[in-house]
Amino acid sequence: MEAMECHSLALFYQPIMNLKSGAVMGAEALLRWRQGNTWVYPGQFLPYLDDEAVLAQLGDYVLNEALRQAGYWYNHGYRLRVGINVTPRYFFRAGLIEQLQALIAEYRLPRGSIELEVTASLGLDDMDKANQIIRTLQKLGVLVAIDDFGAGYASLNYLMHLSADHIKLERSFVKDLSPGSETWIVVGGVVALCRALSQNVVVQGIENPLTQRILHNMGVQEGQGDWFAPAIAAEDFTRWLTSQYHAPVNSVTGGVPARNLLVVLQFHVMQWAEQVLLFAESPGSGDQQKRLLNYFHCPCGQWVQQLESIQLQDALSWAAFRRIHARMHHHAIVLLEAKHPTSVQYQAFDRSVDAFLVKVQELSREVLQTRPTGWDGKTTVPHL
Repeated sequence: MEAMECHSLALFYQPIMNLKSGAVMGAEALLRWRQGNTWVYPGQFLPYLDDEAVLAQLGDYVLNEALRQAGYWYNHGYRLRVGINVTPRYFFRAGLIEQLQALIAEYRLPRGSIELEVTASLGLDDMDKANQIIRTLQKLGVLVAIDDFGAGYASLNYLMHLSADHIKLERSFVKDLSPGSETWIVVGGVVALCRALSQNVVVQGIENPLTQRILHNMGVQEGQGDWFAPAIAAEDFTRWLTSQYHAPVNSVTGGVPARNLLVVLQFHVMQWAEQVLLFAESPGSGDQQKRLLNYFHCPCGQWVQQLESIQLQDALSWAAFRRIHARMHHHAIVLLEAKHPTSVQYQAFDRSVDAFLVKVQELSREVLQTRPTGWDGKTTVPHL
């Protein structure tokens, strides 16, 4: 496959978290394809691949790379399961069990460290055969999750007839989740049904602490989403994982370690800067620009306010942090109010964004220096 030969494919990883404690329970491996300076999502290229041999080769790449990475983490002391997305066609194909056995032996992986996430939204036609494969995988120590439950073909039939280890609720379930809403009633009913059938639920798409608390109160134990961390490259995930093992947990954020918030803030700053540059080239609606430029209500401003509520260290200068944030907004306003922005204005905006990101990184390092009692000081950040 040309993309694989050019090393333009990669797996990104998004953590799966315990909603009560903030502990890292696992990571979902997500395929990305580099096109120039952009990482393309699977939904943007997989639907156009109709060559079965290429699709099988792509599935083999994902399986091999994910198990290799899982072995690396396990050998460096991290205990988490790695979820791997597979299509029903790949799940049913001959030789999958033997391939998994060989890879598990090669990377010396323990039972429960690998989970196949079957994309149920594409349809699982043969329930009996699916259950037979699931039971064989479970004997091998491989977990099975029904992914994207609630989308497409996925139905209650899967809950009643498939002996999966986890049911992963599709992200649209929690998009507008609030107490007393219709969505809240539906999600609560699905979670209650899963628990009654002894199915463990993982919720995708958690983007704020309120959603985390609502789901936890419903009895959901695990979830993932940008509130915890976006999907990031393996090396970055390893550094992030190290911070989770050694950073203090802050009760203000509902169990989310403080450095985690700083990692997610960097992601939102970069997204915000991209939006500003897009509006500079092609102005959007007045309301969109107003929200983007509002110091307190832009995504960055909301994260800054969240972080200011956390007493990370007495030595931290939040006044300096606020000044850098304000300067970044000033240059964004200058850029968007100019009818024809100059290169000098673009450069000033870029420098202000870089300065803000540098400050976030400085705060991240300070958080890592605040070690919990009993930390031996010998662990270093492993590199791939």
